[in-house]
Amino acid sequence: MISIHPVLLTEDGLTKLEQDLEYLMSVRRVEIAEDLHEAFSGGDNLDNTEYQSVQYEQLLLESRISYLQQLIANAKLIEPGVDGDLVKIGDRVVLQDEMDQLETYLIVGPIEADPMNGRISYECPLGQALIDRRSGDLVHVNAPDGEAKYRIISVT
Repeated sequence: MISIHPVLLTEDGLTKLEQDLEYLMSVRRVEIAEDLHEAFSGGDNLDNTEYQSVQYEQLLLESRISYLQQLIANAKLIEPGVDGDLVKIGDRVVLQDEMDQLETYLIVGPIEADPMNGRISYECPLGQALIDRRSGDLVHVNAPDGEAKYRIISVT
């Protein structure tokens, strides 16, 4: 297994990866094995595009399983709220934008980032601007459509 850098994950993120891996190994592998058996019994395998397609699907599955195993093996759990009111990875941050609207984000590692669901990576521009800042601080973020400003309302 190729060693990769530590993968920062929340406890929920690690659990989700473990569940995905378990599903792929216990359910999808069996389904693909059955599909391979069915396609193999279909005749000449050199010309059997269904067989070749299932082989390719198996290759993708095994690649994904290997990738998830590497992530899990290199996982480092994020400890939220360790540094008081300083924004760190794993913290939930409430921001007020320039239009006085409140936005809440959980700062996570890149593997768990899902901005549409309030989970931003510490590597994205907003995440980088927030790290090591405190409640009350004004942060400036270079966004694709120009600079955005946010006030940090709370850190939990």
